[in-house]
Amino acid sequence: MIRVACHFQGLNDDTIKLVKRVGPSNSELETIYKDVRESKSVNLSETALIIPMPHETYKTYRAAFKKIIDDYKIEHCSVQTLSTFRGCAFESSEVLKEFGMKNKYRFVF
Repeated sequence: MIRVACHFQGLNDDTIKLVKRVGPSNSELETIYKDVRESKSVNLSETALIIPMPHETYKTYRAAFKKIIDDYKIEHCSVQTLSTFRGCAFESSEVLKEFGMKNKYRFVF
């Protein structure tokens, strides 16, 4: 059986817009999940959300988890911390200040 992972990073439309991502629409996601569920050799079983993200609250994260569990029937959702890279929205000091965030640097080997 093939396991498929779809890492959303977030389901909040305001957050996705800020970080300049384009995710599939709800109807596109429903089509994907329907096709995957109908296949006997594919299992959509994993996703990930990033915490913290701008515009996200405890309430929006709970709503995202509920959608992942109840609507998409995904078995495993990992939670990852936000990592920033050159060229992303989080290089802007205005964005960091607006959302009360700080950049910290670490070595990645």
